[in-house]
Amino acid sequence: MIDHLSFSSISKYLKCHRQWKHKYIDGWEEKTGDALLFGSAWHEMIKIEMDKELSNGSSPWVQAFNNQLEKIDAHGDWFIDLDILGQKMLSVESIQETIKSLKPMPESVEKKIELHIPGVEIPIIGYIDMIEDGTMIPIDFKTAARKWAVNRADTELQATFYIAALEQAGLIELPHTFRYIIFTKTSKPTVQILDTVRTAADIFELHEMVNDVWSAIKLEAFGKCDPGMWWCSQKWCSFYDRCKS
Repeated sequence: MIDHLSFSSISKYLKCHRQWKHKYIDGWEEKTGDALLFGSAWHEMIKIEMDKELSNGSSPWVQAFNNQLEKIDAHGDWFIDLDILGQKMLSVESIQETIKSLKPMPESVEKKIELHIPGVEIPIIGYIDMIEDGTMIPIDFKTAARKWAVNRADTELQATFYIAALEQAGLIELPHTFRYIIFTKTSKPTVQILDTVRTAADIFELHEMVNDVWSAIKLEAFGKCDPGMWWCSQKWCSFYDRCKS
């Protein structure tokens, strides 16, 4: 079967059982879309900015963006608009100031965490973008086509996973704050900072949900997807053309 779960894999199962099966059981590869390429480059750029030792002399954005292009062996000039977008976003003063103000605690950038849940035989593994020095607030960076609704952070499963793992490791106490920093790819790029709090009750609900998902996976409950949902389309599902359901 599989040797671990992750926030993204559980989210995928909750969204579409068949998508999960095709990726984690059948081993089908997902396409690298524009949004994923840009988001990966943006994350790498922030990491380079926070750790000057990673810089090779070129600008952090150029370095990070080119690294991502090499990973997918990109050809042609379709990615030029993405490069221009990154440079445009970095020219915004508020975005520059936000990145420069980041103060990660030592060894907390892309920190690997594990969550062990009773009844689930394998761990849930994830990587936190950074933990703020002094406050111990875990932070996740996002790039988005538009601003988030102010209450969206309160419903994000990712924050609950990471808070649960850090609390289980004895690094924080509940309730605790999680922070999303969202960089918007709008015509006028901006940055949005949203804090959300997780409590012991949230962690209990998470444990119940993960147990339900794991039980269904072990039973091979990979029923047909709902073609009426937005993600069941060629645009949003990498497996759409091959998925018989």
